Amino acid sequence: MKGAVVPSTDERFLRLTRNEQVRKRRRNRSLLKGATWAGLHLGGLGVVALSAWGGYHYLTHSDRFTVRQVLVSGGSAAPAAQLKQVTDRSVGRNIFATDLEALQQKLESQPWIRTASVKRRIPDALLIQVEERVPEVLVKMGSSLYLADGEGVLLDRFGPRYADYDFPILTGLDRFGRETLKRKIRVGAAFVNFLYRTRPALADQVSEVGLGGDNDLEVRLNDGGAPLRVSPDSFELNLDNYLAVRNFITANYQEVQYVDLRWKDRITILPAANRSTQHGAN
Repeated sequence: MKGAVVPSTDERFLRLTRNEQVRKRRRNRSLLKGATWAGLHLGGLGVVALSAWGGYHYLTHSDRFTVRQVLVSGGSAAPAAQLKQVTDRSVGRNIFATDLEALQQKLESQPWIRTASVKRRIPDALLIQVEERVPEVLVKMGSSLYLADGEGVLLDRFGPRYADYDFPILTGLDRFGRETLKRKIRVGAAFVNFLYRTRPALADQVSEVGLGGDNDLEVRLNDGGAPLRVSPDSFELNLDNYLAVRNFITANYQEVQYVDLRWKDRITILPAANRSTQHGAN
């Protein structure tokens, strides 16, 4: 039997060297291929980034996207000059650079505007939808009258332009701070609205509602009679009973300081001579 042929040491060394060279060339080709793909990807990303920057620059600098008109809907009572003063700041600016949220907040800070929404209409217009506050009462502050809504917000000084508004006047509010003033106006407006919903004929006769006290509303009617003291917690308490005896009170009491309706099942009359008289509600 012949023995196995054993390669010489030189042949094994040459074979290992050639294998290493092959593996090295393969690694180099893989690295080159990876680098090529990475370069292509980076190049693609660069093109995308450059295109995005170009698009952004075009959108934010082209005259085509300059705001040229602001269209407002939903506003009829709010002074046009006040709205225009706010919206004109956006005219001439780039439509995409316009801060819609800031514009909305500025609009809603105007007394007449309860809510506002702002949208873009490409290429050059802003669309504004507003919900106005609704005046419900007049408020006397010092020597001036103001329109106010049911949330206690003073809308504007009353004048000839608002002559169509005919509301009872809330009085006795000069000494209160801002938050108390709003709360008092809300109570007065709620009372006026209650009367118009439930007893419109009586509501039309109300001239003033005094809110200076802590525990009552002092209601004065157009007939110049004695004021009515009404509960702020129960507007309707004794109102119908009062209407039933109103003529009797007028005929039998010439001078009356006030008629108190705040107590359940009775009406209290305070004559000018400080002689208190009570009448049962039944």
